[in-house]
Amino acid sequence: MNHIITDVSDVDWDLLRKQKLTLYLAIQDAKTEDVKDDLTGILHLIDHVQDSAAEQLGDDLVFQTE
Repeated sequence: MNHIITDVSDVDWDLLRKQKLTLYLAIQDAKTEDVKDDLTGILHLIDHVQDSAAEQLGDDLVFQTE
């Protein structure tokens, strides 16, 4: 599998956490399973980006653990 390196140094992590919560709430209110599945896939992508970023930038910045 090829890896793609993406620069996430300019991500507004506070805003992304807020947007992630909004997405989670939208999943709960989704009208169809297809929509839920699509939105859940995007949520998993965000989780992966955050996990990868935390390896380089630290949990405190990405997940606001403090």
